[in-house]
Amino acid sequence: MNWDYAVIERLDRGELKTRLIPFNLGRVVLNADESQNIELMPGDVVTIFGVRDLQVPRARQTRLVRLEGEVSAPGIYSVESGETLPQLVARVGGLTRDAYLFGTELSRESVRKQQSATLQTVVQKLEEQVTAGAASRAANLTVTDATQLAMQQQRIQAEERLARERLNRLRTMKPSGRIALELDPASPQLPTMTLEDGDRIVIPSRPSFVGVAGAVYNDNVLVWRQGRTVGDYLQSAGPTENADIANLFVLRADGSVTTRSQGSFLGVGRGDLKSLVMVPGDTLVIPDKVDRETGYTAFVRGIKDWTQIIYQLGLGAAAIQVLRN
Repeated sequence: MNWDYAVIERLDRGELKTRLIPFNLGRVVLNADESQNIELMPGDVVTIFGVRDLQVPRARQTRLVRLEGEVSAPGIYSVESGETLPQLVARVGGLTRDAYLFGTELSRESVRKQQSATLQTVVQKLEEQVTAGAASRAANLTVTDATQLAMQQQRIQAEERLARERLNRLRTMKPSGRIALELDPASPQLPTMTLEDGDRIVIPSRPSFVGVAGAVYNDNVLVWRQGRTVGDYLQSAGPTENADIANLFVLRADGSVTTRSQGSFLGVGRGDLKSLVMVPGDTLVIPDKVDRETGYTAFVRGIKDWTQIIYQLGLGAAAIQVLRN
């Protein structure tokens, strides 16, 4: 409830127009302040607002944050204006010895809404591409033989149907609102970011595996071993003949994405991530090659960079199978 502002809607019978008479609800109810206790008239409408109806100053906003995982006292906490994540963790007693800071997940409702809106826009554009691509291929058919023409039309329809099935799967996915913290795997530290109402923070225990997904024979999780690189795990998983090795990328445990273009910043050669050392909770993704003019090609042509759709929409590893299957 917004205790600072409420309003009386009153009809001015002389001028036949509505007047708004604001008053401080908290001073009336909590402090019995007669200066704010306005006498009501027949026909008056009193409106009591919630804090979400009108944006109130940050200092007076209620912020409830969920803190879970490897902390001394998991729970739901009220945080003060400007309080940061490290300050909250310190206030509740700190971390446990099993805390894996690099895998910290911070999900935010405002980010989730933005990701959902972006996802809807992407799906709409892709749907337009699929429709336009199918119509263009159908209009450009040059086969004169009736049997071959019918076969090609059936193939175009099947490809369009497959692309729309993938679109429907993508449409039903729900972004998590996770914020990529972009921590240093070698010495991760909780970021000094200000907390917002509805934030959910999960600090997990250290996992013992890494994931490998995409165009590989062993699409699974593998045991993490100290010092093993992307190339080591790629060899263990076994890339298929259709694997696009040049465009593989890594979903880091902190929610960020590492691509070959970022290689020089990570101590590995630009364009080659095979020497990147993977840490617990990372997922290696190997896309399929897109080298055939099919309905699926039309579907993914606009999002050939898988990292963009996964990173910007906050879909995470769950999106990988949806885009492939």
